[in-house]
Amino acid sequence: MIYIEFWADYTCPFCYIGFTELQNALQKLGIGRQVRIRHRAVMLHPDAPSDDSVSLMDVATGKYGHSRYNAELMARRIEDRGETIGLSIAMKDLKSQNTMSAHRMAKYAELSGQGEAFEQRLFEAYFEEGRLIANPDVLIEIAAEAGLDVDKAQEIVRNELLYADEVRHDLAQAQSMQIQGVPLFVFDRKYVINGAQEQQAFEEVLAKAQRGERSRSIAAFRPLKPALRS
Repeated sequence: MIYIEFWADYTCPFCYIGFTELQNALQKLGIGRQVRIRHRAVMLHPDAPSDDSVSLMDVATGKYGHSRYNAELMARRIEDRGETIGLSIAMKDLKSQNTMSAHRMAKYAELSGQGEAFEQRLFEAYFEEGRLIANPDVLIEIAAEAGLDVDKAQEIVRNELLYADEVRHDLAQAQSMQIQGVPLFVFDRKYVINGAQEQQAFEEVLAKAQRGERSRSIAAFRPLKPALRS
């Protein structure tokens, strides 16, 4: 069994692209049943609102200091990259969202054995359908669409303490690891892939993980820092 820790935030387009590249690699290699993916929470915008008051493009120009032109250029590049792997990302329509509840729901989904299905549906809902994933009713709908128990999903949305400790543990660990960006994929605590790399990079590291090998020849891989412990 190969264990993959997937550090991500659900309003990060590169996380959606990287997640898809990983899934495509698993499908091509035919080893999906030999892999377990563990969701690890990172919040890029912890102060983001839970409504539709701020666009993601405004965040790019405000928080990150990009000009409107550069922000729009980056958005088009993201959309084009997504299109090459079958994704219909619409960056200009996206609203900045607080993802704390989504991360908490992901923890429940993982324990229910439906973590990947929930993450897939959540990414689709946000990036391709423009849905407000911080909205409690919308999040419950997405959970139901992913096959989660609706009553439990409602309970999680109503009670902000449920699975909050698990999410905060991830956030603290991400800080101790000095994670500067996501997505980050950790394979068997041996290899790391940074960023939304192409499918071939995932195929290579998965093949090596199957053989239990270590490699320093591929720039995408580096030994995991000792600070990463559960």
